[in-house]
Amino acid sequence: MLQLEDEKTSPTLIKVVGVGGGGMNAVNRMIDADLRGVEFIVVNTDEQVIRLSAAEEKVVIGQKTTRGMGAGGDPEVGLRAAQEDRDRLAQSLKGADMVFITAGMGGGTGTGAAPIVAEVARDVGALTVGVITLPFQMEGARRMKHAVKGMEAMKDQVDTLITIKNDHIFKVVDRTTPVDVAFRMVDEILLGAVRGISDLINTAGLVNVDFADVRSIMAETGDAIMGSGEGIGENRVMDAVNHAINNALLEDMNIEGATGVLINVCGGADLSMAEWKDVSELVTAHVDPQANIIIGLTIDEGLRDRIRVTVIATGFEKTRGQRKPAGWKNFQEGGKPRPYHPVQEAAEQELTRRRGEAPHSQDEEPAPVVSMRQFYRGEESQAVPRMQEISEEFQEEPAVERRVSGDDYSHVAAPMDAEEYYRTAGKNRIPVEKKRTIAEDDLDIPAYLRRRG
Repeated sequence: MLQLEDEKTSPTLIKVVGVGGGGMNAVNRMIDADLRGVEFIVVNTDEQVIRLSAAEEKVVIGQKTTRGMGAGGDPEVGLRAAQEDRDRLAQSLKGADMVFITAGMGGGTGTGAAPIVAEVARDVGALTVGVITLPFQMEGARRMKHAVKGMEAMKDQVDTLITIKNDHIFKVVDRTTPVDVAFRMVDEILLGAVRGISDLINTAGLVNVDFADVRSIMAETGDAIMGSGEGIGENRVMDAVNHAINNALLEDMNIEGATGVLINVCGGADLSMAEWKDVSELVTAHVDPQANIIIGLTIDEGLRDRIRVTVIATGFEKTRGQRKPAGWKNFQEGGKPRPYHPVQEAAEQELTRRRGEAPHSQDEEPAPVVSMRQFYRGEESQAVPRMQEISEEFQEEPAVERRVSGDDYSHVAAPMDAEEYYRTAGKNRIPVEKKRTIAEDDLDIPAYLRRRG
């Protein structure tokens, strides 16, 4: 008979690090959700903005580089700032068994500093998971190119990476959905993953999973999918599993072919053995037949008539090339990134569709990708001709109609040019001191311009 353990004698220390403005917002929303059992850290180059976070630990990086005034949207500045304070970052991450790093790619601090934070986390021995977002298409080709470079750098530093495209938000909202609610949907992916793992390894359960099990699934596995879903009533098992493995925000990936799967089932005292078995069968029916599958079971009296399922699927790399050894220098000093570039691949496919051309051969040599330092210094024109062509062609595209709900349509206008943006940004701003959740676009304005506004 299964026995409930009284306690976990040595809890696994999980730290969640928000880097840059987007990462800090994600951490703030997790704190608002009252997530327990983890430590929160925010890292930023803007001393004024970081004060607004409710995180226990706030780390201002790059005081010598930025004088506490932000990275100004320049990833190279974010990179130097993080390198300047590597020792301080290591001290903040010391002792962590597992580190989640969340950041928005495309800006300055998140794009440049997050890979350094990830490298430091690996150096202190932590299992390192990145959760990043890619910018909206309407934010322009330049920001997307920065984001792609940041994403590639993150892939070479973390054990596991979850990538979310902000454009997918339009698939799960309608015209009346408030902005804050929409971004909270993205943060729910991170919240569900952290809560699921914390419950799995730090909460006494009927079927316990320890940190070694988690590491065996997530260490050195590259791209991953994390999902959490709840179900209630007669069809609660099917509903919970469906929400966990079919998230529209992650629709570019699915669990087909995963070679590592971690499942946590949490329910009330009315959870049956048959339901636990059904969850396992529904999830594992889609993965590799030889997959390493670990399933845990915990009881939460507050979930009566409800069931919560968390799924983490990894091990897709065998079809996407080999990962490079971890280490920022491999990327920064011109080491060859691995050939799989999901954003570039998606852009290639879209351009092919619009032109009516035949798809490119899968055996075709991928376009070379330059180092972040080369890119930020403007040396990318010859090294990434294909990506530049893609970006320019997308930039020339007129505004398009996007279907968001029923027969309603919204029009995506061309992005405001930088000069107009900075000239008008301060006129209608809500003072950030009065809000803890800061608008994403607001964080791209250098601190000294905000202060003048």
